[in-house]
Amino acid sequence: MISTATTRTRFTQPVRRAGYAVAVVVNAVLLYVVANVLEWGWLPFLTEDFSRVAPFLGVSIVASIVFNAAYMWYDGVWFKTLGELVTGVLSLVVTIQTYRVFPFDFATSSFPWAGLVRVVLILAMLGIVAGLVAAVMRLVPGRTDA
Repeated sequence: MISTATTRTRFTQPVRRAGYAVAVVVNAVLLYVVANVLEWGWLPFLTEDFSRVAPFLGVSIVASIVFNAAYMWYDGVWFKTLGELVTGVLSLVVTIQTYRVFPFDFATSSFPWAGLVRVVLILAMLGIVAGLVAAVMRLVPGRTDA
């Protein structure tokens, strides 16, 4: 009999812990960049309105750091799903805020970047919502594919 069920390969605990540690470091660097990017002036298309998005982005990054640090000690399915829900909701808030504020200025470009970025933000919102629905489904009692 041919099975259509997929099996998930779970990495060993030391490998997972290393991955969580890398995620903590990368997110800490991102937090530093978010806090300083306007001052550095690296991204000429980023406007001062980014300061209205940065606090939301900072909270989201801090939550990711906290959960990844916690996963180094415990990464049970229910706990990781909880982390996905919290960070997913925060990511959705950041994406919505970015769409609303739209801290970008592409006036010097002949390419319609503004429209493209708005479409990407909408697709990101849809993807985040799909991920949140999937995470909620993993918490439903009696499901065997968690």
